[in-house]
Amino acid sequence: MFYLKLSRAIETAELDHGISKFDSISKEILKRVASTDETTGLLKMKDLSDLGSFPTIQAHLNELIAEGWVERHGSEKDKRIVNLSIAPTARQSLDAISEGLLDWYRIVGGRLSSFIVHTYASVGLLEILPGLI
Repeated sequence: MFYLKLSRAIETAELDHGISKFDSISKEILKRVASTDETTGLLKMKDLSDLGSFPTIQAHLNELIAEGWVERHGSEKDKRIVNLSIAPTARQSLDAISEGLLDWYRIVGGRLSSFIVHTYASVGLLEILPGLI
């Protein structure tokens, strides 16, 4: 039940922020660029090669760029390298989605924690709960 509610919350967040229109490959590209963007700042095109052929990846990437989600940057050191990063407006949308899901998780997670405590208490196992958390 928890997973279904979380799945619905994610679908709603994606719909509210315009991500739901992308297919699974575009979403995976977006996820990888956003994750790498947070740690190193850029993702190289070659890091997406496991998602499919170059023309396939390029088509999905072009759509993300046209929609304003991803930016493409040439490397100053090596002209053969193409770096990708999340566009500033897309970062705001992704942050809003993350905050909304975190708020949702706090509410539902708090209810779930309360349910677990009551369940353990009802069967006399409350004293072992701190060791499990």
